[in-house]
Amino acid sequence: MSGRLYLRAPAKINWGLEISGRRADGYHQLRSLMQNIDMADSIMLQPSEYRTCRCFPDPGCREEDNLAQRAWVLLKERYALPGELAIEIKKQIPPGRGLGGGSADAAAVLLGVNAMYELGLTLEQLSELAFPLGADIPFCLHGGLALVEGAGQIVRPYQPLTTYRLLLIDPGFALSTAEVFRIYDRLPPERKPHIERLLAGVLLGDRGAIGQSLGNMLEAPAIEIAPALDHDLAILESAGCAAWMSGSGSCLLALPPADREINRVLDLLASQGIGARLIRTQAKGVSMTEK
Repeated sequence: MSGRLYLRAPAKINWGLEISGRRADGYHQLRSLMQNIDMADSIMLQPSEYRTCRCFPDPGCREEDNLAQRAWVLLKERYALPGELAIEIKKQIPPGRGLGGGSADAAAVLLGVNAMYELGLTLEQLSELAFPLGADIPFCLHGGLALVEGAGQIVRPYQPLTTYRLLLIDPGFALSTAEVFRIYDRLPPERKPHIERLLAGVLLGDRGAIGQSLGNMLEAPAIEIAPALDHDLAILESAGCAAWMSGSGSCLLALPPADREINRVLDLLASQGIGARLIRTQAKGVSMTEK
């Protein structure tokens, strides 16, 4: 078993999210094109006498409820691992924004513990173990660009050929995934995104195909909770961007018609009092770092 380990746990976005009803196990049946971006939490793992999980800044949840600590407990109990683990997380991914921060942290702990304790588990084995903790964890374990199906446990990776510069709009509030899904269940069905065409567009760098194929079937319920999201989406679309929501919200994403249009769109958003952050897609997920 090695000593202290540092990891980088990147956020994810959903290019598109389709829902086609509920499964017998109660989960929703999903199809989503997901990809990592260059926003990431930094995680330190160290064997310890005591079980600790500290986050900076503090997200306000109990340590035992943190997905990162739950991931450690899962492996410790399953494989009778000795001792305890100290987990330290420097948060850059805001919670409740549809960016998968908690799932990314859990995936980093699973991969880190697998390496530190030389468990030799495959990504598929880790995914099967961790899926009950969170539906985004299997994707976060694989990372990069992937088509995700089932309830989130089926991950089909693809090698992206293009890096996209996107605008990320954080409205400054979190949305509850459970509440968004509850509202989704009582609303009439939304138009489904064309996931295959979207995947082809993302792989080929075809912005036109991306714009025509985007869709997130959780947007309508999220807007019912937070109508301001609809206002911001309308402004982004009026600027000529393809605009959509990531995951169950609340963050919005915009793909300008060309990279040369980014500054124009940023200026327009600023004039409307909307802050945006420039992000880039990336081809890899969790990684181990020097520090």
